[in-house]
Amino acid sequence: MSNRIADQMGGMILIEISGAKPEKLINLLMSRGVLIQDVRQKENGIILKIRSSALASTRAIAEEQGLDVKILNRMGVPVVRKKLKRRIGLWGGALVVILLLYLATSFIWFIDIEGNEKISREEILQTARSCGFYVGAFQPNINRLEVEGDLLRLMPELAYAEIKISGVKANIKVVERVMASDDVQGPCDIVARCDGVIEEILLQEGQALVQKGDAVTQGQVLISGEILPIIQGEENEENETGDASLSDSEDQETEDILPEPIWVRARGVVKARVWYESYGECPLLQEERNKSGQEESSIQLCLPWGNWVLSGKEENPYADGVEEIQEYVFHTPWGELGWKKRTWQEEMVTQVEYSRAEALEIAKKRAREALLEKQGWTELPGDVQYRTISQASDVVVRVQAVIECVEDIAQAQQIEER
Repeated sequence: MSNRIADQMGGMILIEISGAKPEKLINLLMSRGVLIQDVRQKENGIILKIRSSALASTRAIAEEQGLDVKILNRMGVPVVRKKLKRRIGLWGGALVVILLLYLATSFIWFIDIEGNEKISREEILQTARSCGFYVGAFQPNINRLEVEGDLLRLMPELAYAEIKISGVKANIKVVERVMASDDVQGPCDIVARCDGVIEEILLQEGQALVQKGDAVTQGQVLISGEILPIIQGEENEENETGDASLSDSEDQETEDILPEPIWVRARGVVKARVWYESYGECPLLQEERNKSGQEESSIQLCLPWGNWVLSGKEENPYADGVEEIQEYVFHTPWGELGWKKRTWQEEMVTQVEYSRAEALEIAKKRAREALLEKQGWTELPGDVQYRTISQASDVVVRVQAVIECVEDIAQAQQIEER
């Protein structure tokens, strides 16, 4: 197999040798190490194959023996290469067309939105564009998971987002979040949005189930949208001056009649004292990584058969450093095609030692930042109380931050008549 591959790579020539005793030429060629294949007898000579590199020596020996050498056919890679050179314009144009077609199918040309009802298509497309996903975007540079996460982060109205790409067409499937708000239609309860202690209730419609000072948990019904009418018989029992002359039959009839409850849309303001917590820590001895300013880079050629370094280092020359990769690569069915630029920046690792007071302040700052990020606040609505939860012997200072504030925790929740 290896000989055949070498024959094709170097090229083979089919020749005809004519003259007196052409067999003698075969012996002379073999004695000089010339590879001979497919020897066939002919009426006035013989036909055989030799490698292209042996043509000159074969002609010289044949001329010494008074024999004629005639080339019948040329085969192998050199012949193909020569033909391609003559038609380089045609093949080059075909290659350019193929690359252009491939490039055209590597971009997003159509985007469909599915599942949106309240959110407009333009709003979703505009948000997706800010995340790097838009008509004309280069597909290999798109990270679908990152775009989906950014959509959910930038659009709180969405509960789910999924991106599917098929050819040049993309589909964004979204599920809108069911937002509890005053827009709820029909009967509903007012429930607690979070845990807390009731401070004030302003009842507008419905039946209050809690009062000031009660501790409530998230989801607990505060104002019910189900109003139970007072039964006439109960009114008579509560009225100390009621008529004692009711007959037994009237009492029985009153007990048998149970009025249907009235369903309303509960409304009201329920303010409660709530607490939010967060956590922060800071080690007394901490490593810091800073860039030294030294950097190295390399350029690699990417082909389906492997990567070759054109310039620079092949691996990260620094023991501690960060790597940045810039890719200009097309993903073909056979593999990657293009080039990459890799840049390494050296980092210096230093040990920073904090006093316990300094570590405490850093831990408080981190706990405060965590509280703002967790609740989505731009500023704190009240004073923060800090509590150190680490021991004096610990090498890490840990702090718990608690903020107390009074908020309206009323949240509408749709109910159905039972």
